[in-house]
Amino acid sequence: MIGNLFMNIFVPLILVVGISSTVYLSNLCNSSIEHIYAEQYKASQVPTTPLAQSRDNNTNNTVLSVPTTVVADIKPDRVSLAFGVETTNKTAGEALNRNSDLMTKILSGLYSNGVRQNETSTSAFSISPNYNYSQGRNMVTGFSATNSILIRSSNINSTARWIDNAISSGATSVDGVVFELSGKKLDGIKNTLIKQAINNAKNSAYITASLLGMKMVGIKSLYINDFENAVTNPQPFFKSSLAAPAGTNTTPIISGEQRVSMSLMTTWLMK
Repeated sequence: MIGNLFMNIFVPLILVVGISSTVYLSNLCNSSIEHIYAEQYKASQVPTTPLAQSRDNNTNNTVLSVPTTVVADIKPDRVSLAFGVETTNKTAGEALNRNSDLMTKILSGLYSNGVRQNETSTSAFSISPNYNYSQGRNMVTGFSATNSILIRSSNINSTARWIDNAISSGATSVDGVVFELSGKKLDGIKNTLIKQAINNAKNSAYITASLLGMKMVGIKSLYINDFENAVTNPQPFFKSSLAAPAGTNTTPIISGEQRVSMSLMTTWLMK
């Protein structure tokens, strides 16, 4: 039997950069299951999943299961960032007026630098009293007004310029910069990765069947796992780290790449 003949044999497969797949082959003809190891993996990974062989009860063909994962690093095409203004004064009205003047100036500068009005929205707003505990009681010493706006845009190349412009106009914080993949781009990537994963699973199955002296008959089943998109967590930025003297270089903001992956399980029939 094939299981006895190839018991404890390691079968090397071709290394494909950025693709990790494991092949399972099982044969339940005998009461005990023999294991054959065969893995396709990255250089940093160690093969740990055994191959097992079985028979398909309906066709009496040998079943070969191939889990495959395809990974791609993609340049994001959208950015989200929020600018905040905090002002303090003796009265709530004075704090609000100063805050409104600064936010109006910030928005005007952003609109003149390519931000569209439909790409901005208010993300937070508050006016609160400031207290000073003295002589056994809290004393109101003034008021703080806080206003934050959120920008979501596909013009990611302007991110650094927008940050510099907002800080120079009076913004006291940049609450987060997040680079993302749009839904349209994700759909295109998903379709591409599914095709790559199926092709790689098919190639792995043919290679394994050839090494075992068998032939592929057809596919029995295919299961697609969830599409994963690893999004970088937003990082806080503050005025002290962003404000730069006149004449200095633009704040360096790098979008980098985002890792997306697609996993599927294919089951093939061999004889």
